[in-house]
Amino acid sequence: MLNRDGFQSVTQNTCQLILERYTRLHDVARCQMLWLVREMVRNMVPQVDTLCWNLMRHAASGDVSPKNLYLIENLLDIYQENRFV
Repeated sequence: MLNRDGFQSVTQNTCQLILERYTRLHDVARCQMLWLVREMVRNMVPQVDTLCWNLMRHAASGDVSPKNLYLIENLLDIYQENRFV
């Protein structure tokens, strides 16, 4: 399938979803969202840095809850996997 808009609509809708509803997502949906962002970073999709910034806004400092630690660990894994790109 040919993508003609460079994932622009996908990144905009995902960005809106992260900003408005990330805290209300179920654990499975959060896992899938992080997988999607990981694949978008791996494939160098334009505007994926905005998604990463918005996900980092949900990482609370000093919060050691399992959900927060899962988010932080996954973001660090994504950044470490792709730091030379």
